[in-house]
Amino acid sequence: MTSDGRLRYGFAIVGVQKAGTSTLSRAITDHPQVARAPRKEATFFNSLTVDWDDPPYDDHTVVRTRPEEITAGDATPAYLWWPNALERMRDYNPDTRVVAVLRDPIERAFSQWRMQRERSARKVAQGRGPLAEDWPVVVKRHLDLPLPVAPSPGFKGSASTFSRGLYGEQLARGLSVFDVDQWLVLEFGAMLGDFPGTLDRLTDHLGLRRFGQAPPMHHELPGAPQVSGTAPTGAELTRIAERFRADLTVLSRLPVAAGLDLGAWPTRQLLDGDLDPDDLAARFARRVSSA
Repeated sequence: MTSDGRLRYGFAIVGVQKAGTSTLSRAITDHPQVARAPRKEATFFNSLTVDWDDPPYDDHTVVRTRPEEITAGDATPAYLWWPNALERMRDYNPDTRVVAVLRDPIERAFSQWRMQRERSARKVAQGRGPLAEDWPVVVKRHLDLPLPVAPSPGFKGSASTFSRGLYGEQLARGLSVFDVDQWLVLEFGAMLGDFPGTLDRLTDHLGLRRFGQAPPMHHELPGAPQVSGTAPTGAELTRIAERFRADLTVLSRLPVAAGLDLGAWPTRQLLDGDLDPDDLAARFARRVSSA
């Protein structure tokens, strides 16, 4: 706690985008021992405007409104992916408890594309910008991009569509910043399947008492049933799965991934020959309108 009674951030949900981080953040923010931050995503440690040679860490705090509040959290899912964000977080608070939710990388990428396509369509309707890149363009331009070294102010979100799914590489990097016992890594499907159990794991990890009654699971920011564009093909999905093959091997060997059911992921099933890529493509096609 600071001298003026404000709380420094004690935990962060650092990833990943389109994996239920808003749902998890909303629930834990309702905990009586957690001070309510001004917004879900502080977007502080990935700021392109902060002077990182002299960062304003003393200003990165939350108002404590009740005596029982002992910590505060930030849920910015770009942190895991963003270069140097975790290092900055460690410099700010080396005891930070870190949380990441992982989702099948192909499903996550498709969900990100749909979100960007939907948002840009609204802007187009208002005369405020172009339509986001169509799926085949995103695959062609961004599939093989590595994790970034230093995003520039002109960085576009679609460039991260696939590199955000390189969880093994990102978590290996994260484990060089924070000790393994500071990490809690969850799996999206398992979280949705047992939300009360997930909250028990989360509160235990954060050193908070468990909820007497778990808050309901809210589906934050639901997307439109369909977006306009070109649906993925089976051939594209096969190629995308291969992009993640080596990284999934890295992920499976990390201690923080122990217990995650990676075999339930469509990407893993495609690689193992247990899922027909055309069947997965047909499922995705139901979320896309060619009109």
